[in-house]
Amino acid sequence: MSWEEYLGVEEAVAMVSPDGWFLKANRACCSLLGYSEEELTKLRVRDITHPDDRPQSVALVDRALSQEERPWDVIK
Repeated sequence: MSWEEYLGVEEAVAMVSPDGWFLKANRACCSLLGYSEEELTKLRVRDITHPDDRPQSVALVDRALSQEERPWDVIK
C-alpha cells in the first residue's frame, strides 16, 4: 500500500523512523493523538508513550528492526 492510500483510511496510521521519530501521520492518527502532522514530526514515539508502555514499545521496535516479521502492524 502506498502512503497516499494510507491517507484516506479511517484507522490511525503513522510512518516512524528507525530511531522513533514521526515522519508522517494520516488525519485519523493526528485526530487520535491530538497533534497536527507538523507537530508530530517534531516528536518521537516515546514522547507520547505512557512510561508504563515504553518497554513494550521498545520491544516492538526492536522486533521490527530485526526483520523477524514483515510487514507488521501495532494496534494500541
